[in-house]
Amino acid sequence: ISSQLVADFLRQPLGNLSVMLGSKGKEEITKNWTDNIMPKAQEAFKGFPFEDGATDADIKRLEEFLNPSENGTFTKFFNEYLKNDFKESSNGQFAPTDPNKYNEQFVIFLNNAIRLRDRLFGKTSASIKYSYTFEVQVPTDLTVSGTVDGEAVEAGKAKNINFPAGAGRDVGINIMFAEAETTSSTSTTPTPSSSPSSSPTPAKSPTGTPPIEFKTQWGLFRLFKEGASQSQSSPYNLTFNRGGKTITIIIKTSGGDIFEKNLDTFKSVRNMPQAILKQ
Repeated sequence: ISSQLVADFLRQPLGNLSVMLGSKGKEEITKNWTDNIMPKAQEAFKGFPFEDGATDADIKRLEEFLNPSENGTFTKFFNEYLKNDFKESSNGQFAPTDPNKYNEQFVIFLNNAIRLRDRLFGKTSASIKYSYTFEVQVPTDLTVSGTVDGEAVEAGKAKNINFPAGAGRDVGINIMFAEAETTSSTSTTPTPSSSPSSSPTPAKSPTGTPPIEFKTQWGLFRLFKEGASQSQSSPYNLTFNRGGKTITIIIKTSGGDIFEKNLDTFKSVRNMPQAILKQ
């Protein structure tokens, strides 16, 4: 018997085993994606700002699914099933080492999900923490008070803020306006109060100048949508009309721009294919 025949004979079981393991791997990854990962992704990426509507996305569910720690559902799936099959390029995009294995639409989804994850969480945080700068500009006859993601804001002062608001803080956007005090050159005698023990009356918003309020966890993004910035990238100038007064809000991002292209970073992950592998 020739050595070549012996070698061919010995290779056959190993080749059959390789085929069996490859087939099993494909079945496992397909089943895990279809039965486990994709349904959780659909729930995590449901509601505003992933889609328009009155219902907000569930931040806790989003964190459980997308966070980059070893316990994050998507991260764990990537590390166990995909990591060895994908290579990251210098621009942060992931491409399969075998272009004939994975559905092109899944590769697009994968990169969109990683982009969203990195911008919302950074590389290691188990909870969302997105930093930005917020500034309110108003006419000189108005003053500003209130909070944005739990941080106090004033007119004309840029404030570094983290989304979402910390535990126990006011969520979303709560911006109030009041008349600015003016000094008069004429001296007047103050009118006595009818009740010496009464508390001072708080300043009221000028007539027709209602507050800017989006009191939900995703209020910052609802503010962004209503402000309709003309810019497709940071900084964003948002304009609001309140009772004939023009209010300008400037948002500047630090790091990855989560607002770019009218919240496309959120909306793009809604497009996920049923098939993860090519047929």
